[in-house]
Amino acid sequence: MGYLDLSRVANVNKKLMSIVGIETAVYWSELTAVLDRVRAKRTCNEKGFFKLDRAYIQRETSLTPEKQLECDRILAHFGVLAVDPDSTDTIAVSVQSMVELITAENTAELKTSVKTAKPKRGDKEAKLAGMKATFHTAVKTTDPELKAAYCKWVDSMVDAQCCRFTKAVVDLFENAVEQFSSDKVVKLRVIEIATINAYKDASWAINRYHSETRPYIVNQRTTAATLPEQKQSVGVKSDVVF
Repeated sequence: MGYLDLSRVANVNKKLMSIVGIETAVYWSELTAVLDRVRAKRTCNEKGFFKLDRAYIQRETSLTPEKQLECDRILAHFGVLAVDPDSTDTIAVSVQSMVELITAENTAELKTSVKTAKPKRGDKEAKLAGMKATFHTAVKTTDPELKAAYCKWVDSMVDAQCCRFTKAVVDLFENAVEQFSSDKVVKLRVIEIATINAYKDASWAINRYHSETRPYIVNQRTTAATLPEQKQSVGVKSDVVF
């Protein structure tokens, strides 16, 4: 690429930033890089939608999942990005529409339209989805089944609007469960109890788990203690029983 081409790219980026803001411009730049890989691997569906790794985008741009969803809203406002209604992490982008956007003459009006655009009904859901995605990154386990269970617990906490729910809480919860048992089945059950009841503290779920398993242990002991008594035979030596 020659100096003239580089100059043109710089001017285009400057114009894009003037319309959508620097964060959204940076986000779009990363999206186009991802799109190149998606097309090369043919991982998008028949409608052009592909799954976006929010954690990867955050590492590359420092934009949190919440910020990314806000950028999605801005880009969707201009018709250059679409979000799958069933998943906020599944998107489609139109490079052609972006080219038309940055070559438009009424950029001043376009810039104003971003500021005056009213939040849509789905913005609240998008914000919650962004929070969930952020907290998902705090889960450390690499086991797919356990990770899915922890993320489901996170979702239940966000949906319950748990106060003071932070990444530190996720870390404490996971550590408590991992220290409680090395049995994967037990850990999954404890997480499930916490998810169903929206328990922020793992100890509550662990206590509940104990209350579930204790009757089984007691029943085993009771059964052992009430076996039919062995009767002693009349006229037979005392050490012979049947």
